[in-house]
Amino acid sequence: MCKPKYSSFQSDDLVDMISTTVRKMNKSGDDLRRQVLLNSVGKTLKSELGRKQRKLRRNYQVIMSQIYAKRAESVPETPEETQDDLLDLDDFFSSLKSVNSASDYHK
Repeated sequence: MCKPKYSSFQSDDLVDMISTTVRKMNKSGDDLRRQVLLNSVGKTLKSELGRKQRKLRRNYQVIMSQIYAKRAESVPETPEETQDDLLDLDDFFSSLKSVNSASDYHK
């Protein structure tokens, strides 16, 4: 008996076939030969679906890592500028305090 090739099917088709196989297995009753055949087909379909899902997950992870790498490259890291910005902010706030205290003095 030759095994059919399930690799050409899409994931949705495999899910439908697994569902149909389970449904037929539940209806098979006491026919052991049919139950064994359906069980074998179900296992093969599930393993093929798992293989396809792992492949899709790997492809997704590769694409997402490329996207994040591009994002990281586009955002320049300049800690020196950040330090300068903080010093500028400190100067700004101290000048505000001096302006506020001078205006309080004239009141």
